[in-house]
Amino acid sequence: PYTIVYTKDRKYLCDDNLKKLETKLDATFLRVHRSFIINRNCVTSIASRKNGDYDAHLSNDKLVRMSRHLRQNWESLLH
Repeated sequence: PYTIVYTKDRKYLCDDNLKKLETKLDATFLRVHRSFIINRNCVTSIASRKNGDYDAHLSNDKLVRMSRHLRQNWESLLH
């Protein structure tokens, strides 16, 4: 029923669920997992988990799992 939005310096509690928030964001943001939307400009590297899933390393030193089920959303990051 709510979403936590992380920025470089802070985190915010948003009243929208992730699906609703996703519709409000532009193409800079990608749904990469049922629990995560990331800013494509903050991805520093991508590593395979050897099972079809990948991990995105972000510029804030966070690691985000990217689901193979949503690969069509984030496949452009591989190239």
